[in-house]
Amino acid sequence: MVGEQGVGAKKDVVKMMASMPCDVKSFTLSDWKMTKFDADAALLTYKGVAVGTCGGQPIPPTWASSLWVKRKGTWQAAFHQETPAK
Repeated sequence: MVGEQGVGAKKDVVKMMASMPCDVKSFTLSDWKMTKFDADAALLTYKGVAVGTCGGQPIPPTWASSLWVKRKGTWQAAFHQETPAK
């Protein structure tokens, strides 16, 4: 994952998320776009908006992209990136 803290491996992101004191009331995704590269790879882009706080701060809306690949018949997230929306 790539975010405002930099680049993180799955284990780093899981650890960070588990340690965050977050209170999420609701979460919506919108503005979906899928770009399919071939039968086994697709890029999803979308906007995420959460109502709630993390560490006492409001959760900002984000633009995100996720690269998905099909491995042995199962779709798996290979990469994820988030940028705070303005």
